[in-house]
Amino acid sequence: MNKKKILYAVIAIFLIAFCVIPFHSSNCIVRLHYSDIDEADSFYLLYATKEEAEFGGDKLIEGVVNPDRHVIEFIIPSELSGDITALRLDFPVADQAVSLDSVFVLAGSIVRKSYGANVFFSPKYYSGTNGIDAIQTPQTEIETYILTSGTDPYIVLSDEAVKVINRSFSSFFVTKLLISLFIGGCIFLYHKEKRS
Repeated sequence: MNKKKILYAVIAIFLIAFCVIPFHSSNCIVRLHYSDIDEADSFYLLYATKEEAEFGGDKLIEGVVNPDRHVIEFIIPSELSGDITALRLDFPVADQAVSLDSVFVLAGSIVRKSYGANVFFSPKYYSGTNGIDAIQTPQTEIETYILTSGTDPYIVLSDEAVKVINRSFSSFFVTKLLISLFIGGCIFLYHKEKRS
């Protein structure tokens, strides 16, 4: 085997390792788009993990509200990738009708999943509620109205929703693959140019 073939083999192994080895995951963002909310402060996403199976303590993520874009974002840190066992969406302590139209799950600046609110707040994606008077979706609409009351309104998301979140963390595989293909292509063209 000549030196060129050894060099190509080493470069190929390096690029494959670069693509496959998960160096770091990105944060996962759950984004709620709303059309109408009276009280938008104090939205929280509580989580449980394999080590701590109960909600509470410091295991919560405060929603970042952008009133201009009508968006509430929950940024789930990459350290929780694959470790979340349960999620609970807490609403502000207020009697109000929260009108949501869509839910997006993003990671690595890419939309991993998108739902109409009528789908994400259907029984498939939540397993329990507290302080919620009703979850209503008018026929032929995707907008969903969540009527809150009481001192602690929340929706417990289902195992299916938790799976969606856990699978959405990005290890940047596609980005790394494109970088590797670009580097490999540059090396190939360089050696092809030298030969000609």
